[in-house]
Amino acid sequence: MKKEKRNRIISALMVLVMGVLLMTGCGEKSAEKEDAETLTVYLWSTTLYDKYAPYFNNDKTESLSNAMDIEGITNINFNDIENVRKEFNIPKDKKILGFIGRLSEQKGILPFINEFAKHKDRFEDCKVLLVGNGEQEDQVKELISKLGLNDMFILTGFQDDIYKFYPIIDVLFLPSIYEGLPMVLLEGMAFKKAVVSMDVGSINELVTKETGVLVRAGAYKEFIDKLEKVKNNKNIEEKKVDDALSTTNSDNIKIESNPTNNYKEVYTMMSTAYAGDTITYMGTTPVRDPDGISTIAVDPSIIPLGSKVYIPGYGLAIASDTGGLINGNRIDLFLNSEDECINWGVQTVSLYLIAYPGEW
Repeated sequence: MKKEKRNRIISALMVLVMGVLLMTGCGEKSAEKEDAETLTVYLWSTTLYDKYAPYFNNDKTESLSNAMDIEGITNINFNDIENVRKEFNIPKDKKILGFIGRLSEQKGILPFINEFAKHKDRFEDCKVLLVGNGEQEDQVKELISKLGLNDMFILTGFQDDIYKFYPIIDVLFLPSIYEGLPMVLLEGMAFKKAVVSMDVGSINELVTKETGVLVRAGAYKEFIDKLEKVKNNKNIEEKKVDDALSTTNSDNIKIESNPTNNYKEVYTMMSTAYAGDTITYMGTTPVRDPDGISTIAVDPSIIPLGSKVYIPGYGLAIASDTGGLINGNRIDLFLNSEDECINWGVQTVSLYLIAYPGEW
């Protein structure tokens, strides 16, 4: 007992000393410099925060609820995504309606499945992906089988790494009976996914008309209706491609509007952006034209130089440049200013290869 008490005292003293040193700058920083500096301490437990927060200056302490490293979680290896597709037989020609979380009563999966079965003919172009396990996992499997939905549902069971599933999902749905502020919605938004959720807990503080669709608690028929509307809406990347391909390009060549008939391949890419006066690898001046065709840098071993591509959120582009750090499934998008590049940051995007060199 004495040893345990001594360890607690030493731990508290260490935190106190560290806090004093960091907050005071060890007595060597000026007041101006001290005010300009920020100390970031990550405590992954509210218990830890409650335990150690009293040792820090409250005026310089801020708690961020449900904080996440967006760049970190969205930095997904393309091969991991392809391996997931192969492992769980997730098709590329279907829209993926995805749920990520525990298969428990709280999440409302059983009533969702019951209602979905009544309207399954409206979702023949979809697969429903359930990522996770839980106390209702066996019941979920039995119900899916009983209702004849085995061909429409994909269950992954428990997964250590859920982030590699987000790029595959087109619509993220959460039919919960009750919630707080679920991380899965924050993560889905980090991956720029369309969201349909029950309006429970604090979800309406996160999901707005601009970021998703909310359905009154327990209204599962309405939930299915909204899910159908969203999966057919422009929020889905296939629809975005359809919109882009139905426009006329700068050469006045009309491209057919059905993306499933017109793109050669689709890739999941990590994208960054660049700007400035430069010349591309192909000897052209890079351009950014949101209403026409822009310039991107690619790894030619993945995307042949001279290919025409479409990137949701960026538009049509020609792969005409390369870069020392642009290797594998990574691309660099040309923008008109450094500020635009900073705003773009690092994003996981889909790249639709519309035409190979010589085909357009």
